[in-house]
Amino acid sequence: MAAYYFPPYADVSGIRVTKFCKYLPLHGWQPMVLTVDPRYYGTKVVERLPPEVAGMRVRRLPFVAVPGATV
Repeated sequence: MAAYYFPPYADVSGIRVTKFCKYLPLHGWQPMVLTVDPRYYGTKVVERLPPEVAGMRVRRLPFVAVPGATV
């Protein structure tokens, strides 16, 4: 799953992806999340990750700005 926001981002957009991935193993899927490094989130970052994230494979990538796009 590709998601810009993922914990430690603590807003709804980060939590929604986490909860979705939490239930995928119950249906035979092992989630792997591609997201950006937390330093690009700015505000609403928590120090402790939710327990659901502990078993997930998360790959954090550097943010690449696209000319003409807004973040």
